[in-house]
Amino acid sequence: MHTEAIKRFMTRYVEEVWQRRNLDAAAREFWHPKLRNHYAPEFPNGPDGMKKQLWPILAAFSDIQVEIEDMLIDADMVVVRLSIRATHTGVFNGIPPTGKRVKFREVSWYRMVDGLLHDVWPISDWTMLIDQLQEPVE
Repeated sequence: MHTEAIKRFMTRYVEEVWQRRNLDAAAREFWHPKLRNHYAPEFPNGPDGMKKQLWPILAAFSDIQVEIEDMLIDADMVVVRLSIRATHTGVFNGIPPTGKRVKFREVSWYRMVDGLLHDVWPISDWTMLIDQLQEPVE
């Protein structure tokens, strides 16, 4: 896949997962059957494991808006830096819904195999997110 095709692929991927919350489409169109999240070994490999990882986040937040701030591509490796804004409307990490509008960032490294995402190394700024959720309402 050429650089421009990978950019379009990743942009569609971000939209499908974060904006549309369509994990079934992500499993069909973007995730390799042997997908591995190297930073979440407690989940099984493959699309079903990725769904189990992502769904609690998607269920806890509504009105999700994602901006791709940067994307770097080198052969089969892709790095994406995201800025994510959302409203906390469900339980997240044991924190009941606050109704707060929050912002956090994520940087993910991906390795592609056969035109699909095969490996992911995500780093999300959970501290930034949790701090916002625990701030007292003024």
